[in-house]
Amino acid sequence: MSTRQKEKNIRTGLICFSFVTILLSYSMAWSQNIPSLNSIVRNVVKAAIPAESYNVSVVQSISAPSGTVVAQAMSKGTLSSQTTFTVTYNPASGLSTKKISKAPQKTPLSRSNQITITQPADVRITMDLSKLAQKVTTWQNVQISSDKLAGRGHWKISGQDGATDYILWVDSVNNYISKIILNIKGQKFSESTINYRYVNNKYWLPSTIVIDHASDGSRVTQNFGTYNIISKP
Repeated sequence: MSTRQKEKNIRTGLICFSFVTILLSYSMAWSQNIPSLNSIVRNVVKAAIPAESYNVSVVQSISAPSGTVVAQAMSKGTLSSQTTFTVTYNPASGLSTKKISKAPQKTPLSRSNQITITQPADVRITMDLSKLAQKVTTWQNVQISSDKLAGRGHWKISGQDGATDYILWVDSVNNYISKIILNIKGQKFSESTINYRYVNNKYWLPSTIVIDHASDGSRVTQNFGTYNIISKP
């Protein structure tokens, strides 16, 4: 082999080595850009979980395909297709709800993550994102990746809590939870999409929540009114 050929082979080898090194460096840098679960949760708590109490009026609508149990209940009048209630948030206890009515309410307030029926036609659904953010850190088999949702960068977080599998999308800039998919025993249960507004130049709080249930095709849509933030004295 001539000296010129040897020099050519050496240059080719160096170029290939440099290219591989660049790819490896890029891969390592990208993986380092994925934040830890605790870091994501801290950012969510800071951006979207108020340290102050608040209350807000919510208009909730329910729709369902004809022939389903939910549709039949609404047609019979045993389930209201629309209801209005007040959501109250306390940093220590989370969310509670109270129906807006002139009549006195003797029924205890509902607690977070429950469906509360105070009379046959009154169903109120609450989604306590503060408790969800706290619970994320206890999940098993957590995986985090970068993803796009509605054209925005998000952190996609999946994990298990017993028989329930969760998938969350957290906006990587504004640090709020945009979407939640719930699977129970390997079957899709619900998919929730959350839109936000920036309140008092401090917190990202829900403006609308849409919950689609996979079992019957029913949809719950919640529209949030003006937030009344109760500042600390």
